[in-house]
This record gives sequence, C-alpha cells and structure tokens, in this order.
Amino acid sequence: MKTFMNPEVMITIDKGENFTIALEAVPTAGYTWKEEHDPAFLRLLHPPKFLSDSAAIGGSVKEVFEFQAIEYGISRITMKYQREWEATAKETKVFNVHIAKEKS
Repeated sequence: MKTFMNPEVMITIDKGENFTIALEAVPTAGYTWKEEHDPAFLRLLHPPKFLSDSAAIGGSVKEVFEFQAIEYGISRITMKYQREWEATAKETKVFNVHIAKEKS
C-alpha cells in the first residue's frame, strides 16, 4: 500500500486501490489532524490510527489515515492540524488525488 506524506506530490492511484496519508502529530498536546474529502471519490476506511517510532512519552507520532479510491477523476484531501477546541487550524495541507482506471 502506498503512503503519502508530502502534499506537493500528486497522489496517483487506481480506482479500487487503498492508500494512506501519514502526518506528524503530537496528540498529547491536543493536536491531531482532521480530514475533509469528497465521498464521491474517496472513502475513509476507518478512524485514523497513531503509530510511534519511539517509546518516548509525549513525543510526536505519525497519524495515519487510510483511504480507498472509489471513482475515477481528480479530487483532494484537506488535512487540518488543530486542537479540537480551537476554531483555527495551526496548519493546513492539501493533497491532490488523481484516480485512474482499475488495473487489469
């Protein structure tokens, strides 16, 4: 499964394929990523999960979102990094997605 972390790189995926977006987060400080996507093109397969590379308490982790491409075309995923109780995002990343035909 392909994993994407850089919004400057176009995500090119075939219809029916799954892919992930993995971004650094510090959930112990209240910051998590909130995603927005067009459900006509993409399906979020389950709630995001946190993966840690270290045993350090309070450090950053990767927040991972798994999507499935369900329709041909161009779409986007907007990721907003913010605390649940704050109205303004600390950071926003926009991933452009090109969904091609199914593999034969």
